[in-house]
Amino acid sequence: MEKETDPRPTTVTCAKPSPGFKLTIDNVDYHQNVHYMTEEHQNIDRHYVTVNATTNRISGNHLSTDSPVPGIKQMENGKCIPNHIEQKVQRANYIMLVQRILVENIPCLEFGQDIVEKHIHHKYSKEASQPTNVIAFAHFYNPTSAGDKCTLYSDRNVINRRSVKSDVDAAVNPCRHFFILELEARIVAAGMKELGIEELEEMSQCVPHQFESWTKAKKKEYLEELAATIVDKYILDKAKHKKIALATSQLEEKQL
Repeated sequence: MEKETDPRPTTVTCAKPSPGFKLTIDNVDYHQNVHYMTEEHQNIDRHYVTVNATTNRISGNHLSTDSPVPGIKQMENGKCIPNHIEQKVQRANYIMLVQRILVENIPCLEFGQDIVEKHIHHKYSKEASQPTNVIAFAHFYNPTSAGDKCTLYSDRNVINRRSVKSDVDAAVNPCRHFFILELEARIVAAGMKELGIEELEEMSQCVPHQFESWTKAKKKEYLEELAATIVDKYILDKAKHKKIALATSQLEEKQL
């Protein structure tokens, strides 16, 4: 007897490659001393391990797995440093970030709060929509600099942030909040200097009183110019930045 075949068409689906994942393993150890020790009631040692698997938000499956030829030590710097377009994009990103801090902290610039970009759009904006905590703290925080004004450790003592530690892993959130506060404070100070004000509540003579009648485009142009001045004067060396962009552009032309 012949076996009947199913007349319905079959559909074949291709499995989507996994973007990969990371394993995070952490140990938790503690020792508990008892007040009154008996044979049954001894000091306690606890040792735990926690394991999490985190899926990569951005897949690297499209990247090559081939090793560089003839090797990374022989590779020219011009092939891995940011090109002249990326140099300009980086400066534009700095300007956008500075604008946010200025309008959020200096009252006479509050008119720009609904104008500044809230997010720097890029190729992976959708995948990277979840926040990632990155601490660049250990490079700047040094307990031996307590006597040096405007260093992180000195400021930590001035504003009494005792929860901030040299060991970032022991106080991640306090260190992160303190680092952001220090960064914003320096940008606000630069903004106040450029605006010619000594108190945050002052109305700067550099801000025209008729700004309320400005169009959004005019307000945006003013904020961009102010932020660009701060970036070029206090964050990037404008002359050096232009030289780097020009040098990378010349390297790219040679490689074509």
